[in-house]
Amino acid sequence: MRDRRTRKGPIRFGELVRPPLNRRRWFQVGVGIVVLMAAAAVLLLAWIAYNRRWIHERQAMLTEPGVHQVRSGFKYAVDTPWSLRLFGEPSIEALSIPQSDCERARKLFPESMLQVRSGE
Repeated sequence: MRDRRTRKGPIRFGELVRPPLNRRRWFQVGVGIVVLMAAAAVLLLAWIAYNRRWIHERQAMLTEPGVHQVRSGFKYAVDTPWSLRLFGEPSIEALSIPQSDCERARKLFPESMLQVRSGE
């Protein structure tokens, strides 16, 4: 069908409703792309929340009675997991903990050496 600007004669009703053919829609996206972007945003926010909770639990454990940071004489580099380093969490070289907190400390501080005190 020809463009209505070049047509001679009366204009029909259907031609008034249609946009011109040479016009381009710029922000047209499909439903699949919207769902994909929403899923990516949800995954990113879930990953951030998981790491922030991990950092909060680490800091809470360091304030518990009976848990102490130990300065060892060794000079080796300990690296906090990269996902925690992105949020500025410092690495802990060594911890002195009661035996009851051993498993929890291994999960929260994978980079640290643990001194487990028995009898507490």
